[in-house]
Amino acid sequence: MKKYRYIYEPDTIAMPSFDTDSFFLDIETTGFQRTSTFLTIIGLAWMEHGQIIIEQWLNETGRQEEPLLLLELERFLKEQKRIHNLLHYNGTTFDLPYLKSKYEQYHLPTSLPELDSLDLYHLAKKYRTLLSLEGLKQKNLEECFGLFREDKLSGQELIDVYLEGIHSKDQQLLNAYLLHNKEDMEGMVFLQNLIKLNQIIEGDFIIEQWEETKDGSSLSIKLAGDFYLYHSISVSYKQIHFSFRKNSIEIRLPIQHMEAHYFYENYKDYYYLPAEDCAMHKSVATYVEKEYRIKATKETCYTKKTASFLPLPLPASTRSRKAVIKECCSLNLFYQCYGDCTAWILKDLTDECKKKLYLKHLIQTYIFL
Repeated sequence: MKKYRYIYEPDTIAMPSFDTDSFFLDIETTGFQRTSTFLTIIGLAWMEHGQIIIEQWLNETGRQEEPLLLLELERFLKEQKRIHNLLHYNGTTFDLPYLKSKYEQYHLPTSLPELDSLDLYHLAKKYRTLLSLEGLKQKNLEECFGLFREDKLSGQELIDVYLEGIHSKDQQLLNAYLLHNKEDMEGMVFLQNLIKLNQIIEGDFIIEQWEETKDGSSLSIKLAGDFYLYHSISVSYKQIHFSFRKNSIEIRLPIQHMEAHYFYENYKDYYYLPAEDCAMHKSVATYVEKEYRIKATKETCYTKKTASFLPLPLPASTRSRKAVIKECCSLNLFYQCYGDCTAWILKDLTDECKKKLYLKHLIQTYIFL
């Protein structure tokens, strides 16, 4: 087994730093079938003394050295006691089950199942539509964020290069094989930009701008976050305009001046007053003569308000819609009619937390339509 180590100084785009309790993992093998193939490389990346370390452990002889790589990985996990987060790309499907099988085959202990795991592949699937990904290979995602590889070899070509390299002791061939894994590791560190994009969409952003246009017809919003996009993305939905640019999100929202309804949840505790066209709680409505009140229904249990509103399109699925409505109850959601797929909030939001809550769900609803 031979070790190769590369040290990088972090920067904000190409090699962003990450938490010291995390590490990245990528393996190479001679095929997918765990019983008839063997482990050829284990690649790792972690933070140490403010620097990014990428290390590769190369199996130089074939199946005989496979247990050495497994033991070395376990030794690394035991020595790096602060590390408990594992990041990988499609490791849930391939890398982790493959390693588990090999540890069992050689009757060796492993700490891998004890780690918290984040699969960047699942994040890529989550944002495939937004990022207009042609495919879900790691390379597709890297190029979307502006990283382009030197390695051009296909999967089978790589296996052939490795087998010929260890057979002939040709370092040039082994270097070509090592390059693929090294670029996988560099790519995963680079793809923290995807993790950071996910964080901003989960609400980890700063509101830099919240300004109404002079004619009062729309609201301009700018959000800043710690992420980087290679290409800008601009899309419109129901008069809502989104622009994802490098490290910010710009939103333009229509302001609607209208009459809207606020519906009470516990409609059985209310009466509807047809003459007033509103609902009144039973504790008060009991003083209204019976001929002027009827039991409220879900559709008539409301109060009305004329004001300026901002739209909040709701998710299509009933379950997701209920979850959003529940989480946004502090925003006092209004509707034009009962059961509408768009809720409305009062334009004059002043509380920063409520603004962020509104914007978080506005962005998420758009992305996951």
